[in-house]
Formats: sequence, structure tokens, C-alpha cells
Amino acid sequence: MKTNSIEKNARHKLYWYRPTTKNHSPFSPYAVINVGKSIAQFIADNGETKYLGFDVEAFFKKLLRSNMKEHSGIPGVVLYNLGILLENDLGLSAEKILLDLSREMAVIIRWDFDVEKSKRFAWDKETPDVCLEFPEHIIRRLEIENEVYGTDPIRTHNFGNLAGRHR
Repeated sequence: MKTNSIEKNARHKLYWYRPTTKNHSPFSPYAVINVGKSIAQFIADNGETKYLGFDVEAFFKKLLRSNMKEHSGIPGVVLYNLGILLENDLGLSAEKILLDLSREMAVIIRWDFDVEKSKRFAWDKETPDVCLEFPEHIIRRLEIENEVYGTDPIRTHNFGNLAGRHR
């Protein structure tokens, strides 16, 4: 299911989009967060603790909440490099965390890999068990108009009207 807008009153505001080019930094009205790099740095700075999974989950939620920006009345973030959320040593329920956070903000996942029926996000067909899976939810594909890419993390670009009605 595709849309070009984020529904302000939706119960879950969890979306995904596929970039048109590899290795880019999108200009976005929302903060763009490299999840893997951020969590790896947190672990490096704090060391492994007895409750590492709980510490990482708390850090991740705080990271998103402290970096969310508002656009058209909807707070949100863009996430990429999510693989660390599936590390067995952390024991996280990545899907539950993302769904919970999507109740309070738009969570937009930049996904370069395989997507099955907007419910299953896998890195490749050779490791099908390594995936984010949302069996009870359809994660809408966000069609971003006027996609612009570059390396300037400060500039933002209006992707069109992201807040509005689904088409």
C-alpha cells in the first residue's frame, strides 16, 4: 500500500520508503538517524552491562524522542541502518518498539532491501530469518515527491505535503 502523506490521526504512523539511489543522505523535514551507528556508539561509551538490552532500548527511545522534529503538525524521524536492533545479544523486540514509538511520532524507515507485502522487511533472500516482521500491520510505503539527495545534514527539503490524506 502506497501513500504520499502521513496521516496525522492514524494509530500507528509507521512508514517506509525506498531511496532512488544508494548511499545517499536525504534532505528531510525530519531528523535522519543512523540507528546502527548511534547504538554502537552508545554501547562503546557505556560498555556491556548486565541489562544491556534494557539500556539500549531506553537509549533508542530517548534518541528518537529527543531528535524528532515537527513538520506540518506531525512530529517524526527518519531511520536507517536498523540491523543492530536485531542483534540476539540485545534481546530487543524491534517491531514492538517501532510500533509503540509510531503512536507518538511518525517513524519513517529508509529501506534499501527486500519488502514483502509491506509487512516483512528482510536484508536478503539468503538470510530470510533476519528481518523485521509486522504480521498484524501493514507498513505503508511513503512515496516521497521531489526527492533530493546530498550530503549537507543541515539543509532540509520539502518533500511535498507529507501531512495530509492518503490517496
